[in-house]
Amino acid sequence: ASAAKPATPAATPEPAAPEPAAAAVTNNALLPRGVMHAWPKDAPGPVHVAIDGLLLTLASTGGGEDAPAVPHLTVRAPNGASGELVGEGGSSSVAATFGAGHFEERRPAQDVILTTYTGGAHCCVEIKVLSLSGGKWRAVDVGTFDGEPLDTFPRDIDGDGVSEIEVYDNRFLYAFTAYAFSMAPPQFWVVRDGEAVDVSAEPRFRKEFEAYLPDAKAGCQEHNNGACAAYLAAAARAGRFAEAWKTVSASYDSKDDWGLPSVCLDAQKPGRACPKNREFTFTDFPSALKWFVIDTGYLTADAMKWPEGQGPSFDCAKVHDVNLTLVCVTPELAAADRALSAAYAAASGSGSAGLRRSQRAWLAARDKAAPDAGVLQRLYEQRIAELNALAR
Repeated sequence: ASAAKPATPAATPEPAAPEPAAAAVTNNALLPRGVMHAWPKDAPGPVHVAIDGLLLTLASTGGGEDAPAVPHLTVRAPNGASGELVGEGGSSSVAATFGAGHFEERRPAQDVILTTYTGGAHCCVEIKVLSLSGGKWRAVDVGTFDGEPLDTFPRDIDGDGVSEIEVYDNRFLYAFTAYAFSMAPPQFWVVRDGEAVDVSAEPRFRKEFEAYLPDAKAGCQEHNNGACAAYLAAAARAGRFAEAWKTVSASYDSKDDWGLPSVCLDAQKPGRACPKNREFTFTDFPSALKWFVIDTGYLTADAMKWPEGQGPSFDCAKVHDVNLTLVCVTPELAAADRALSAAYAAASGSGSAGLRRSQRAWLAARDKAAPDAGVLQRLYEQRIAELNALAR
């Protein structure tokens, strides 16, 4: 169900020990914890199983030609607390996996996970979790992701005692190429305080992104723009952005006719259309890609470790704005920003009235301009020329 899955094996190291074999899911079966089990097929009625002291009932509604089969999982804890997860119906029979265990070693809570295939083209697995905490079950909708039901129970990838749910970042699918050629970096989720949290950007997962790089780099070097996008994003998380940018710049397919993304230059409320005169469509892949990895949170302003005096005139460690981030990670723009600072200092001695006001207006215009390196470069060049004229 997922053509993008071949992109991810390098990002998914094998567990230190093999996962226990799943037992047959039959009525009244005692199943091992920490294992994903296949939903029983064609059971005549509800199936009752036990996992680590929890009593689970597996049932479904619908099915057949008129309505898709929808899985219903109910669980009863030893203290009598009960909870329910309802999956998605994608076909005439249930396609799902489930399991129970502990997501956190130091927390006595128990967790139940249900992953359901929703059906449809290039789609999708819905992931839901029940966590028993404080004697009560809390349901958490982790999300819907490209792919099939999980076959591996969440595991502690980074050794911090908390298990992560590993998928891959669906935002990369279709972004720069067709689905079949897309690659996507790994993504890690945890259940924390009753919420699903994407923790992929935390430094402790750097090794996972490092492991992903060889496959993505190879795809990029074959002139696959979708692979170049995944490679650059993962490299940014691994602290190797500058190196990856050189590879991307030399490898991307400039003749690829896949449409490039557009961005609204005005902040818009969800669901509201962008005014036509404020929508900017990128015209070249490198600019679009650099914006994309910033917008998706992979590339931060401090990604480039500038030697003293070679970065922009401001502190990139304090930057969160998209355009300033572009300045921080683009050598030509960083140099232009230094030149602007010098030109402004020289013009300040000219006694020009309103210089400070005009500079503030220019800075505001820069920050609201299209997040495109070429656009920003031209803005810098024009302003530097104006300041140099004042200094003469």
